[in-house]
Amino acid sequence: MGRGSASLVIVLIVGFAIGFLAGVGLRGSPFLSYLMSEGAGTLAGGYPEEVAVTSVRSSNVRKVLEFRGSGSANTPLFTAEGIALRIKVDVKALRSPRDVTLWWIIYKLGEEKPVDSGSVVGSEGRFEFYAYGLEPGSRYYVKVNATNCSWVLQVEELAEV
Repeated sequence: MGRGSASLVIVLIVGFAIGFLAGVGLRGSPFLSYLMSEGAGTLAGGYPEEVAVTSVRSSNVRKVLEFRGSGSANTPLFTAEGIALRIKVDVKALRSPRDVTLWWIIYKLGEEKPVDSGSVVGSEGRFEFYAYGLEPGSRYYVKVNATNCSWVLQVEELAEV
């Protein structure tokens, strides 16, 4: 297995672990509590403001939003039309790529349990994830927690799964 493959395996394992721990409610860890904290990156009302979505549609993909930053932030709210998303994350290390840590977590507005999550650890570049289980018509946002990197997060809705 090459170095890139090993990094991908580590990212998948860490992403699964964070998603599992968050999904079953094991929030006793101070680090996990920090990652899942409600206050990081929200606006004055506690939730990010809603984004006006300009749909860019190919045959089966609708671009929902693009959001950039460094550190932790919440995306603006968006309304799901379907049940599946493609999450693209461009990560650029501020120092060494091995110091990069980024987690994204999708939340339904008003709920504490995440819908889905993923992570990038010790690497930079473009990463693609898929998230399932959204409820059409419901409002969502993505919480990004990152250290030692700048990032661009793109959310696309998949019309066909």
